[in-house]
Amino acid sequence: MSFFKLLQKKKDKELPQFIIKVNPPGYKKENKQRKLWTVLRNDQYEIEDDTLILKGLGAIGRIVVNLREECILRGNRVG
Repeated sequence: MSFFKLLQKKKDKELPQFIIKVNPPGYKKENKQRKLWTVLRNDQYEIEDDTLILKGLGAIGRIVVNLREECILRGNRVG
């Protein structure tokens, strides 16, 4: 469900019980500050040495990121 639909449901008091708070997409709170994050499918990224390659991003296409520190990944990497 989209962010704006959830806001409308909150206003109409129709929000599902398991949703406590509605936040804009791509942010979570950590130490009272918003922190940007994203979820990627296992076929949307590659890691080569100290480089992270994000691909399949629609109009953007592909982004190459040089990593300074260790990249923390959760979940299973297949392929």
